[in-house]
Amino acid sequence: MSEKTGVPADLLVGDDEESMSAYAHKLDQFAHPKPQGLPNQGMQPFGAAGANPMGDVVHQMFDNLN
Repeated sequence: MSEKTGVPADLLVGDDEESMSAYAHKLDQFAHPKPQGLPNQGMQPFGAAGANPMGDVVHQMFDNLN
C-alpha cells in the first residue's frame, strides 16, 4: 500500500510520482466519495414558528363542542 495515498501500490499507474499521486487521488475520491449536503441545507424555513394551519382548523372544529 502506498503510504502517501493509502491506495494499494499495485493499483497505481503512471510514468512518474506526480502522475501516480494524481491517479491515487482520483481512485480515493471514487472509493470514498465525500457526502453531499442535505437537499434543503442552508434554506430558511417558511411560516411562523409553531404555525400549523391544519392544527388551527382542527381547533376551530372542536372549539364548538364545548
